[in-house]
Amino acid sequence: MKHASRNGAKRLLLIGGGHAHLRLMSLIPTLMSRNVEVTVLDGQSQLFYSGMMPAVVGGLVTIEAARIPIAEIVTRHGGRFVQSPVTKIDQVRRVVETEQGEHTWDVASIAIGSRVEPPIPVAPDAVTFSAKPVARLPNLVSTVGEMLERGGNRPVRVVFIGGGASAVELSGNLAEGIRRRYPHLRDRLELTIVTRGSSLVPRMPQAAQQICHDSLMRRGIRLYADAIPQAVTATEVTLHGRTPLPADVTVFCTGLTAPSVISTSGLAHREDGALAVSDTLRAADAPVYGGGDCIAIDQLHLDRIGVHAVRQSEILAHNVTQELAHGTEAALHRYNPPAAPLLILNLGDGTGVFLKGPRVIHGRIPYRLKERIDWAFVRSGGTRIRPAVLGPPRPHLPR
Repeated sequence: MKHASRNGAKRLLLIGGGHAHLRLMSLIPTLMSRNVEVTVLDGQSQLFYSGMMPAVVGGLVTIEAARIPIAEIVTRHGGRFVQSPVTKIDQVRRVVETEQGEHTWDVASIAIGSRVEPPIPVAPDAVTFSAKPVARLPNLVSTVGEMLERGGNRPVRVVFIGGGASAVELSGNLAEGIRRRYPHLRDRLELTIVTRGSSLVPRMPQAAQQICHDSLMRRGIRLYADAIPQAVTATEVTLHGRTPLPADVTVFCTGLTAPSVISTSGLAHREDGALAVSDTLRAADAPVYGGGDCIAIDQLHLDRIGVHAVRQSEILAHNVTQELAHGTEAALHRYNPPAAPLLILNLGDGTGVFLKGPRVIHGRIPYRLKERIDWAFVRSGGTRIRPAVLGPPRPHLPR
């Protein structure tokens, strides 16, 4: 069934409820007052804020604190939310196909995030997780905890493949999450990071690399540097030229790619499947916009970090509104990424690493700042980026 507009209203279709679309969702009442119908398509009714998921794994905050109820926000503002994955985007017919039918648009925007695809063969019976999408990450702690409870005296080995920020945050928080939830079993947990590089977070300043290394090693997390993974089985990770690593669970923290629906739909895209857009966040051949991890901006090489999706949300809100109003290209805003974006890594032990350009600060204050920034963002439905006075609710866990 095809869903069309009524009373000559213009149709805005938001494909995906990602971070870059949150500000547009907040503008639904304004858009409706201008005779614009807004439909949001997503396979999930809620968005888990990626910046807070390591803290959820670590037992530092509740899962509810990291949840943005996008379906509720859309319907409360008067828009239409369809919980169904998108299977094809036809820019010529201006139709999006889902499992529940077709949806037409006058203007569309895509924010469907990214995912980690294992870069090596994985056996069907292997237990694996990925850094993204983040919705499964809360199950990592319970899965490992259940293995510890069933395993008798046998250790449970978790191997993280990749040495970037995701591997640092997730391994550090898993160590603390098990300590908090299963304190009597924590001594049987063995965590290992495997990276092709010679150090952790190699693109960060040397001081940050050392802080991350020391923090993880102090808690017994091992590092296999200059190692090339070859395959994952149910019991081990094989390495090129080195002894296989025993592994009960493997967590992929390698490079991010855009969901395949962009490339398989024939939209202009980069090699990694990301939607190709200009710095106005608009595709070249149709009134299609995009933001967040699923896009690649001409002439820019951006790290896939949350700060870009959050900042792009304002550009998307302005430019999509202009497109619906038949604004000229000159009226569109351009995305100028910050030269030195603010980053705060959560190490899981109640401390954070603050990074802005060459400046590096480690301690409890950076983590508290991150906690309050993230909480303000979630509580506002993605429209506030200044820190809140108080942080999010904390779970009652054994210490």
